[in-house]
Amino acid sequence: MENQTPRLESVHIVENNSDSQSAKKFKFRISISPKIKSLFVLVVGVTLSILVLVVGFNLVNRYLLNGSNESVPVSSPTPVSQGINYVPSPYADDEKVLDIELRVMNLENELELVDFREETLQPPVLDWNIDFF
Repeated sequence: MENQTPRLESVHIVENNSDSQSAKKFKFRISISPKIKSLFVLVVGVTLSILVLVVGFNLVNRYLLNGSNESVPVSSPTPVSQGINYVPSPYADDEKVLDIELRVMNLENELELVDFREETLQPPVLDWNIDFF
């Protein structure tokens, strides 16, 4: 089996003396076998073909199969009747539980009355005219 790696065929050094500066230019010529070239073209072609197919299927699915993007009606939840028998907790009429509920309600009422805005607290006035020099 033959070596498939690219190989350097020749190096030409050209010296240009027409300028005041002497510049050397290197020209490299890389030889690639026709099998590798055809394999590269095949891989790039298949990749681009798959990409075009995926984008095409996506567009067809989005615009042709779904129609005009109308929303599907969703049924609302079934209302619950108000006649459910509620079984109270055995602790519902306990004195300690009722005391805790009363204290929580008092705290909630106090929180509703408190004004949390601090009108006297203002940010400082900033001087935007700054010279660094």
